[in-house]
Amino acid sequence: MAKIKEFFQSLGLGYTHPQVGPDLAAQSYQKKSDNIEKLKEHRDFLNRLEEEEQKRLESIDTKGSQFIAQVGVIFALLTLFIPIIMDKVSGFQISFKIILIIFSVLASLLYVLSIHNALKNYRINNFKYVRPSASNVLDFKDDDVRAFVDEEIRDLLTGRVRNIHNNNIKATNLLHAYVSFKYANILTGSLIALFSIAMVLYKPENNVVSIQGPVIIKHLDEVQKTLEKRNQRKDTTVVNIKNEIKVPAK
Repeated sequence: MAKIKEFFQSLGLGYTHPQVGPDLAAQSYQKKSDNIEKLKEHRDFLNRLEEEEQKRLESIDTKGSQFIAQVGVIFALLTLFIPIIMDKVSGFQISFKIILIIFSVLASLLYVLSIHNALKNYRINNFKYVRPSASNVLDFKDDDVRAFVDEEIRDLLTGRVRNIHNNNIKATNLLHAYVSFKYANILTGSLIALFSIAMVLYKPENNVVSIQGPVIIKHLDEVQKTLEKRNQRKDTTVVNIKNEIKVPAK
């Protein structure tokens, strides 16, 4: 049961993202040092960390956009070819057709699930990033540089944990989308393989019509009249027949 639960969670079903951790004690940094050079070094260090996290965010968003485009194309092709496959196997046994239908339905659902997982990253309201406020320039315009740098450092410390948490959620959503996409491709490949093997091994049955009892064809005189009207054509042969024909049963 635990393995099944873990499998569904890997697809993003029933998975709950962990809560954001406690913020760094940004306020404790206030008035810790009067050395402006040290403060600037701390600020630059935090800025570098923030830039790396921003690059990570851009990479996640880029991969998510590319992923959605690729899945959309493959899913469109799948929905195009499934009716063709089902038409080709119309003469197959019902059990084999049920297997193909199950594979195609599961593959389609997994493709939809992968797109759904990737689109979670576009719910902007769920991802609130913390950045240094531009209002700091106005709030500290009359203070010394140390106070301004202090506030900038506190903003960076405050947003550090939350920004990483948001990026981790987006990366997890993208990972769930990838897992769903992987299993969808496996099912699609299996569907195509089964269909190819079936087409090679399938031998259509010869349709034989068995007639039980005598067969009587009546009103052949009307056909005779039609043939007589065409008697003038050089490529027409007129055969005189009786008004009815009886075919005895075997």
